[in-house]
Amino acid sequence: ETSLTSLRWILLDLAQNQDVQELVYKEVSTVAGEQNLVTLSDLPQLVFTQAAMMESLRLHPVVPLGVPHGATKDLVIEGYHIPAGTMLIPLIAEVHHDTSHWTAPDEYRPHRFIDPSTNQIRRHSSFMPFQTGRRACPGEDHARMVMLLYLTQILLHYKMILPGDYAKYFPNEDTTIKQSNQYSNDEKIFDAANSTTNSDKNNSNINQQDNSEIKQKCDNIQIRS
Repeated sequence: ETSLTSLRWILLDLAQNQDVQELVYKEVSTVAGEQNLVTLSDLPQLVFTQAAMMESLRLHPVVPLGVPHGATKDLVIEGYHIPAGTMLIPLIAEVHHDTSHWTAPDEYRPHRFIDPSTNQIRRHSSFMPFQTGRRACPGEDHARMVMLLYLTQILLHYKMILPGDYAKYFPNEDTTIKQSNQYSNDEKIFDAANSTTNSDKNNSNINQQDNSEIKQKCDNIQIRS
């Protein structure tokens, strides 16, 4: 699910960049106020939080290839002849990491999305995680709202930190990623953190070994007071 995967990348980037996470938390907690709750009407005030989210979407587009388009007529673009009827596929990930469009594109810099003169979100024509053109994702606005609401509620109650061996979560270009049980274990972290009142019901599904693993991994999630 694209929104869920994007949210995981956002949380991972914040865990790796603690200074950014604290700035986001301060903004979110200020907007949330005494109710400790962010609503839809509050989202426009979360400028830096939006910028942090957008930077993660730029770095890690979950749909790296765009929706196929077709050339309706013969074209010549930068010396390349494209006959009518040719299928065209936007390379979203390539555009997001193109040095001709972004300064230091491989670095995590949320401030690139903030206009310093207005302190508002700055739009980039080269930012297209929801695709581009008339066939762009129709659910973009909904996805942005959902991710922001979930993100704010998580950060209001938890501080994301990485385990000591976090380097294994950031494979280099020569690494082949294989499916493992690590993903399901990470899911149990959040289940355990939020299911203390349902422990009796969960005991039938989680054995003692799983519980010890969960406890060890939960040490990497700090509950905010």
